[in-house]
Amino acid sequence: MNYEMNSSIKRIVVIKVGGALLESPQAPVKFFTQLSQLKDIYPVLVHGGGAQVQALLKQLGFESEKLNGMRITPKEHMPIVAGVLAGAVNKQLVAMAQSKQCRAVGLSILDGHMTHCQVANQELGCVGTPKQTNTDLILQLVENEWLPIISSIGADPQGLLLNVNADHAAAALASALQCPLVLLSDVAAVLDSEKQRIASLDETNIQALIDAAVIKDGMAVKVNSALNTAKATGKSVTIASWQDNINQIINGQLGTQIVAPKGPLL
Repeated sequence: MNYEMNSSIKRIVVIKVGGALLESPQAPVKFFTQLSQLKDIYPVLVHGGGAQVQALLKQLGFESEKLNGMRITPKEHMPIVAGVLAGAVNKQLVAMAQSKQCRAVGLSILDGHMTHCQVANQELGCVGTPKQTNTDLILQLVENEWLPIISSIGADPQGLLLNVNADHAAAALASALQCPLVLLSDVAAVLDSEKQRIASLDETNIQALIDAAVIKDGMAVKVNSALNTAKATGKSVTIASWQDNINQIINGQLGTQIVAPKGPLL
């Protein structure tokens, strides 16, 4: 049974943040204060935590490598990855949100059958790709004014835990909800070859900048994921920094907007 959102819900926005948000004592305070003050905007927060995962793997003596901007996750790494993302990082973000009067609840993308995933590429190990998304739980939470804070730990149909790129997880939820997506990190925008902010990008611009290696590695993954989501939702996707004004970002005044062909802006 599909859960239909009550008409009282004005506007849902999926916001993705990196775990690096927690590395500055003041950044989460400012961020969640701003979220608590949003009017007629209902955020769904998806988070990563690559830096925290990397730090613990190194501390425990594990080698961690990337392939095309994606973290390779051997099966023996998954308990650590899941413990960091769905455990320590998720609960720290929930605690910070609650300290700023947000009605936060911590989840992973596998909870409530939210997503069904499959292994993305055998070379990457236990790295997953969202293949099907169910929005019932999110809509019930949002309608009751809860702030979902969601880690990107998924699972395949056989119950194998999978490390899902948080940008991809956020994109899957935004596509299913048909709502705007905001990708926040410590980078204020996509930069050109002169390291200047690019206000907006379409598919042609993106490909040209990737071909010229101006956009590369993790940013290339982020931008392509954003473009796919913009195509699926018909709404722009914004790449911006959590250090900037969240309301202005959501309304397209800051960051870089990734625009689908004929897609409306936020």
